[in-house]
Amino acid sequence: KTILGKFSLNKISSGIAAFLAYGLIFGKFYMPKWRVAGLGTAYSIASWSAVSWHWVGLYLHPYFKSFKLFRPRWAADWTIIKSIWKKGSMIALLQVEDMATLSALAFLIGLIGAEDLAAYQVGMQFMTITMMPIIVMSQSLGILCSQYLGAKNMGNLRRIGHTGILMELAPPAIFITLAVITPIQKLLASIFIDNVNDPSNQTLISTTRNLMIILGIIAFPNALRFGFTGALRGFLDTQLAMLMGMSILALEIPLGLAAREVGLGAEGIIAASCFAIFVSTIPLGLRWFWKSHKTIEQIEAAQQKPSCFGLFDKVQSGANNLWNSASSFFGYGENVGVGNSGVEISEVSDLEIEDAMYQMS
Repeated sequence: KTILGKFSLNKISSGIAAFLAYGLIFGKFYMPKWRVAGLGTAYSIASWSAVSWHWVGLYLHPYFKSFKLFRPRWAADWTIIKSIWKKGSMIALLQVEDMATLSALAFLIGLIGAEDLAAYQVGMQFMTITMMPIIVMSQSLGILCSQYLGAKNMGNLRRIGHTGILMELAPPAIFITLAVITPIQKLLASIFIDNVNDPSNQTLISTTRNLMIILGIIAFPNALRFGFTGALRGFLDTQLAMLMGMSILALEIPLGLAAREVGLGAEGIIAASCFAIFVSTIPLGLRWFWKSHKTIEQIEAAQQKPSCFGLFDKVQSGANNLWNSASSFFGYGENVGVGNSGVEISEVSDLEIEDAMYQMS
């Protein structure tokens, strides 16, 4: 219900990028024909446009004005800055490691040949589409876990964590289903490869098909890794995910080189990456189960400790029971007691009680 939501800025920026990319790559709509440079220019313009619109929306909307986001602040709160840097740097390093992992795969497959690299890039186009909902669900999972943790809603915290992690497996299941169906394989490959029925392209088509199946298998442990990572972020636990991202890179490169040396081709290199991702997912899963159960046990134990308010309620309840017993003994009637406001309970109607409870809620 905000300006940001009404204008759907991400959709607008994507539309701008697509329009400018088509025009600047191929010289359409009276634009210069810049080819690859036009693609980069189009996405740069779209990205800066999206950022500008966000700033305008944050500045003009009455809801965000109440937070005074643009008010000058002369005194820095180093505690908050340190906390943001400590958690944010781990997430940033993880993103860098993920990008480095993809670059390392492209480099290793490029050592085999241009045709294998082309097949890998075709498969990665669809793998990237599959990973988008996985990444979005991971971010949503982190937000929901942090909300339920802050509200000390333990039942929903465990439920949302397990459900969100399992939901991450849906996109890989769809991807690998499409990857193993031969007609759909050719249809998808035809988007990037001219004349898929040409005999000279059959090796490329075969390699693309094999890589798409292996990439679909990789998507399952990768989805779980993102799910565990997102859930742990809800507990402000970001360091282990960064270390596991580093371990993927450390395992993938030597295993990929070994697969190349023994002649396993691009398929062997992708399989090596799959093994590295699977190994790194196990500690994240164990960490999630331990962290969630340990935190829930600690909060539930703290909630069960008697407090001064609980003691006051017990004293008040005992006083009301004593008053009711004395009133009944002396013939003043039953169901009479003194509430927090000093008003006799028997004098308050049910409607007034419901109204008071509504005001309190």
